[in-house]
This record gives sequence, structure tokens and C-alpha cells, in this order.
Amino acid sequence: MTAEYAKKINMVGIIYKQNKKSLDLGNEIIKWLEQKKINSMIFPNPGEEEHHTGLYNNTTRHEEFDLVIVLGGDGTFISAARNFAGRQVPLLGINTGTLGFLTEISLEETFDALNLVLNEQYEAIDRTMLRAEIMEDDRKTACFDVLNDVVINRSYLARVIDFSVYVDGQFLSSFRGDGLIVATPTGSTAYNLAAGGPIVHPLVPSILIVPICPFTLSNRPILVSDNSTIEVTFDPKVMNLRLTGDGQVGKELKPEDRIVIRRSPLKFRFIQSPFKDYFQILRTKLGWGGN
Repeated sequence: MTAEYAKKINMVGIIYKQNKKSLDLGNEIIKWLEQKKINSMIFPNPGEEEHHTGLYNNTTRHEEFDLVIVLGGDGTFISAARNFAGRQVPLLGINTGTLGFLTEISLEETFDALNLVLNEQYEAIDRTMLRAEIMEDDRKTACFDVLNDVVINRSYLARVIDFSVYVDGQFLSSFRGDGLIVATPTGSTAYNLAAGGPIVHPLVPSILIVPICPFTLSNRPILVSDNSTIEVTFDPKVMNLRLTGDGQVGKELKPEDRIVIRRSPLKFRFIQSPFKDYFQILRTKLGWGGN
């Protein structure tokens, strides 16, 4: 995956988490852009407003934006990025939330970062996504493109699941546990990390397969090529299953459903922080030692 540099920026979309801090910053950015003769439009994160209008209706086309600024935490960024996936619009995340692995720019760095972006002094990387298809026999009943992960578990009640995993048609293992995470390298610092999976650099071409609380302690996370196709089937007695993408979208499953997960044809264009590298972000967010 190679670095990409954006064209000259004439139109900016601003998506904000619905709180006062994010909205106030969004309005500051609008005024700052106006002084530089750059047009902008601001919208609430659609995931947080039941009857929102604006960004994703017919009055505004995604193609109008040369840059999208996301104000919030990683959840806001993920929601916005899924909507712009495959459109080659670079996204800049400014952290007004808490942890912020994807919203790399701090509040204090906001306008310094924007100056660099407007002068095209930044690096944007196309990051890999996953596509999860729910199959009933040979019929596809649902499809989700996700940035972080696909999670399969019980929709309610903390009971174990019996399921089998295949990679490129070859049997990997049968599992018994609380569920399964299939994650991108970008998503390795999300649910995968909490479940004991490895941290993977976002440019490593791979897919993570991580059982959640497996009954057999020898069932460990495994990394496979991002060219792999992963299939998951279930014990026919298992009920109340759910597939969730990025913790934000999903669908109830039937025992006879088969899940097919592979690298998505879509990618999202991610503007990296011009002030800190990936490992510095890890050290800061995870409280590791060193300067």
C-alpha cells in the first residue's frame, strides 16, 4: 500500500460527534477555513442522530469533498470512514474524545495540522477493510464492509458458542467459547486487543482470527494473509447469534447461516499525524515506557 497525496483542497466536510466540545471546534474550523477562502460544510455524525439530514442525503454528494475532518473519538471516525470508503477522500481525525487510536490529532495540534494538510505536506495511506457476507445456502442475505472487525457472539445471555473456522477452504479448527473476532490490522488495537490478540502494524497485509474466551486454552489467535477467505459455520443447536461490524452495524444470525469474510474491495484513505509516528501513538495510548 503506497502513500497518496491529495489534490488541492477547495471543499471540506466536517463531521462532529454530538457534544459541545466537538461542535464548538467545528465552528472554529469553519471560520478559519473561511479566512483562507475554502468552503466547508458541517454535519453531525449520522450514527448519533436518529433523524439526521445533510451529509448522506441527496443534497450533498461525497465527491464534492476534497477533505473530510472528523471531530470526536474513534467511534465517530469509524462511522464516518465507512461512509467514505472507496471514494478516495482523505479523512483527518481530531480527537475530542478519550483514547483515539484513529483520531490521532490532539486539540492543541488542530490548526497546525490543518495548515500542513492545506499545503499538501502530509501523508495519506489507503488502509484495508474487511467484507463480511452472511450466506444462507448459496444466497447472500447481508453484506458489511468494516474498518476494524467482524465479531460473532450471542446476541444476549453469556453462553458459549460451538463453531468451526475454515481458511481458503481448509479446516482450521472447531472452537467452543464466547465467540470470534476477525479483525484488520487497523482493528488490532480495538476489541482484538482486549481479547488477547496481537497488535499488528496497520500496513501489514493480514487478517486476524481471534477466539473470544475459548474453552481450550491452546486455541490461540492466528494471523493469516489478507488474500485469505475465512468461513465460519455453527453447531445447528446454537441459537441467538449475532454478527456485528465495527461495534456499530450488524444482523441476527440463524444456526444454518455461513459467514464468509475476506478483504473488502473498498479502502479508506487515512491521513497520518504529521507530528508523531505509529509507535509513538502506541506508547502514548497504552502507557508504554520510553520517550
